[in-house]
Amino acid sequence: MKKLLTADFALLAFIILVGSILRLVQFPDIPFMFDELSAVNRLSFDSLSELLEKGVKKDGHPAGVQVFLFYWSKLFGISEAAIKLPFIFCGIASIPLIYLLGKKWFSGTTGLLAAACLATLQFPVLYSDIARPYMSGMFFSIVMALCWTNYLFAEKRKLLNLAGFAVCAALCAYNHYFSLFFAAIVGASGFLFLTKEKRNAYLLGCAFSILLFLPHLGLFLFQYETGGLDWLGKPKNNFPTEFLAYIFHYSPLVITAVTLFFLLGMIQGRQALLEKNKFRALCLFWFLLPFFVGFYYSVNVKPVLQFSVLIFSLPFLLLFLFSFYEKSSAAFKTCLILVLLGINTATLIFSRQHYQVFSKQPVEQFALQSIAVAKSEIDTDSTTIILNTDSNYLNYYFRKHHFKPAYYNSYHKKPTLSEFNTLLSSLNTNSVLLGGASLEQLNIAAQYFPYQLHRDFGYTYSLYHLSKQESPLLFSDAVLFKTTYGADDACCWSFEGDALQSGGVLQLDAGKEWGPTFSAQLENLFPNNNRMHIVDMSFSVKREFAQSEGMLVFEGSKDGELYEWRAHGVSAFSETDSAVWQKVYFPVRLADFIHSKKELENMRVKIYYWNKGKEKIFLKNFEIRVWEDNPWVYGLFGRLD
Repeated sequence: MKKLLTADFALLAFIILVGSILRLVQFPDIPFMFDELSAVNRLSFDSLSELLEKGVKKDGHPAGVQVFLFYWSKLFGISEAAIKLPFIFCGIASIPLIYLLGKKWFSGTTGLLAAACLATLQFPVLYSDIARPYMSGMFFSIVMALCWTNYLFAEKRKLLNLAGFAVCAALCAYNHYFSLFFAAIVGASGFLFLTKEKRNAYLLGCAFSILLFLPHLGLFLFQYETGGLDWLGKPKNNFPTEFLAYIFHYSPLVITAVTLFFLLGMIQGRQALLEKNKFRALCLFWFLLPFFVGFYYSVNVKPVLQFSVLIFSLPFLLLFLFSFYEKSSAAFKTCLILVLLGINTATLIFSRQHYQVFSKQPVEQFALQSIAVAKSEIDTDSTTIILNTDSNYLNYYFRKHHFKPAYYNSYHKKPTLSEFNTLLSSLNTNSVLLGGASLEQLNIAAQYFPYQLHRDFGYTYSLYHLSKQESPLLFSDAVLFKTTYGADDACCWSFEGDALQSGGVLQLDAGKEWGPTFSAQLENLFPNNNRMHIVDMSFSVKREFAQSEGMLVFEGSKDGELYEWRAHGVSAFSETDSAVWQKVYFPVRLADFIHSKKELENMRVKIYYWNKGKEKIFLKNFEIRVWEDNPWVYGLFGRLD
């Protein structure tokens, strides 16, 4: 027994070491994400009451984490390292805690395997490095479950464990509303196992937890009435499978390994297969209920479900998967742990490219590259900088690097496409640096600045430095496929109407509803079977009325059924004289609605002009292009292929 305990201790210490390295490898230079900058931006209030009214009330989260950061930042400042460190601690501390819980419920082997996954899977590694109420919530949830277990199923230190359960449940409530819901599930589950002697004390413990949350009740009710996230879409039917795939790195290797470990556990523990089923049932119940309630609410009421809010119950999925293992030899456990750590770490670094993607966050990169360009041209001022992000967030990094370049903030000014076109056409500088521009804005900029000096891709952003002056690389060099209606080499076009006039002009007479149509198998438009592409449609239009109802339409169909439908109005590009030729762009990012290579199979695309108002209109240069997309645009949470 002593030898086994020593082996467990050594293996757990090694797992904690690996988990710590994976969380601290980029420390202290881990950049802030948007949500973290939002939280930091809401710390500059003079009093707690002002913080609650202006910095918490409209945020949609409980006050706990924001209030903690309010006082923490007064002691340690607002550097990335200072703000992130408590959450990194929660992530590392959760590793031995899940081991202890797994050992209590099942076996030391179960605890070690669950700890190995918690140490190395991207989901917990990522959120350990993000100063938001996710890893803190997991930490409180595991401590709460440990205290709950000790009170209900052990006889030592009953009062201390009951108090720990009540306090941690309250901390879960102050942390995040999904961790509050998880605490309520755990609390309610306790009534299934209560003995008569413990019932009254347990009720008092639950009441004490509720009492601790009462000061927050008014804020909770206000936020509940607001409800949901306006920017978050409803989860699709494939959300469950995508979430599970994300947990295990979208990797067939990891999924296969975990499946084999699950089956091996059932074989190894077959003599006691039916024992401890109450804890297995709890694991499944605690993991599945938040998911199904969140999914139902998001579909039928208002969207709230995203991967992050399910992290509080993640430990219990891991415990269930390895729950069948009984006591094992040191050699057997060591082999299992090393294999699991090796596979998870390798896929985290190489398959998920975690550190490459996570280290490049948009606000920091916009600031750094703007500063670099401005400093290199401090005497010539030959580049216009246009950035699409909150100036308060940019100012954090400008202050950090003691330099603030002149720039145009399209996030606050919100120019229409027509206004953006006017802005770009009026620039006298030789180049333009575009950070976070929309795909339409990027196309407009390339009309006036066709040469590409630099391009940078990262999570949720693209940054381009484009120039008027000739350079070796054109922006259009990224195009993999191109076809123009009426060209000699054009393919896949159809149109029931008159032939092109001189100059390649196509006239649609009043009463005619449909223009040229392009139709093709999507996979045939680019050389590799990869969804990370942009289908870019464009044409020039001249019409009788300034405000046209005409639309450029993109349809994606699969197996004869409509899969995606999008349209872009022509009038968005012009608010001026209708008699002038106007360039219209409609780029579609395939990764927005195609989430895997499998979904790409047998996808057919149809693109056409819909003359909705049946007006007289002239079209020319109707062009379809396909170019490579930013491969990391959704890479922290989505697939990279």
